[in-house]
Amino acid sequence: SFMQSDISLMMNHINFYKRKSLMGKCPYDVAKATLPEDFFILWVLCSIPPEDINITPKLLNKSKPKND
Repeated sequence: SFMQSDISLMMNHINFYKRKSLMGKCPYDVAKATLPEDFFILWVLCSIPPEDINITPKLLNKSKPKND
């Protein structure tokens, strides 16, 4: 199962992915221009460098315990 930290990590990666529909900006940048700073603190949003963005299932792959 996933924890809130997993969901936050996933959302940070999604929200830092730049989109053509936002003129090359990411949703975070657009939100930063319109929402108060408290919003970002409350939702624990943090920056992900473009080269580290991972929007594949591998981001949340959990190791399954081995049955010995």
